[in-house]
Amino acid sequence: MNGSKMRLHHRKQVEMEQRNAVLGTMIRHLENMIADLDREIATEGTRIKDTGHPAYSTFAMAAAKRRRSLLTSVAHMKSLFEV
Repeated sequence: MNGSKMRLHHRKQVEMEQRNAVLGTMIRHLENMIADLDREIATEGTRIKDTGHPAYSTFAMAAAKRRRSLLTSVAHMKSLFEV
């Protein structure tokens, strides 16, 4: 490999490592949010367990929907990791 190809390869390697670091940080942040939602759902949903019951917490339903969305985002971000 000549010098310019080596520099280009090195630059691409550094960019990939930086991208993976940012993705890792984002994934950890989202996983923390998911854990927080798990705790909030468990606390909020202690009275009525049946999600179909009219008195089931609307907050718990919304939090569960947000949790599912975050799980989808985490899965997508994990698929973007480069090796």
